[in-house]
Amino acid sequence: GLGSQTCLQVAAGQDHLLLLLENRQVWSCGLNTYHQLGHIPPPERLLAPKPLGLKFLKGKAVLGICAARFHSIIYTKDSVYTFGLNAGQLGHPKGDRTQINPRQVSGLYTEECNLTHVVTSDGAIVCATNRGDVYVLHEYQIRKIASRQLEIMKLSVVGGHLDSRCDVAGVREGGGLELRVSLLTKSGKVPLDYNCRQFCDS
Repeated sequence: GLGSQTCLQVAAGQDHLLLLLENRQVWSCGLNTYHQLGHIPPPERLLAPKPLGLKFLKGKAVLGICAARFHSIIYTKDSVYTFGLNAGQLGHPKGDRTQINPRQVSGLYTEECNLTHVVTSDGAIVCATNRGDVYVLHEYQIRKIASRQLEIMKLSVVGGHLDSRCDVAGVREGGGLELRVSLLTKSGKVPLDYNCRQFCDS
């Protein structure tokens, strides 16, 4: 079990759960239909939390976790790792239907600056850095949608279209909500409130 470790963060998808403990271990449990638990070999389900093997981090500390219906996210100060259904929202190229183990988003390595916020919806992932750059992972692409957005207090995302060719019940071509990204600064301003058409057509 978790023993005496204090849990720092909890992230819940529709059918699974991630836990980040004070020793920076990540545990997961629940259904593993889309390999969103991050274990190898992939179990069908885990009824009790089990720690992930994090050797791929090479000693980097986990800062946060996120979960959505089809995928999960682990991030450090300079890297984002995603796993689960690869339907355009993981930041990886088209290929295998699922990503079993946490895989670094290669186009989002930020050695020269630090990640401050990572949030997700079922159809997209949005990341912000301490330089004020905001990136969205959606439809197999990584787009920079804003810069110089400093002192971000809250970042949020809803919607996003998943690849209907992944053959998932309930996911159809053109279905889902339009992708929308918003942020709130410490001064109470909302300088970023973009919908999909504003930056996907640019």
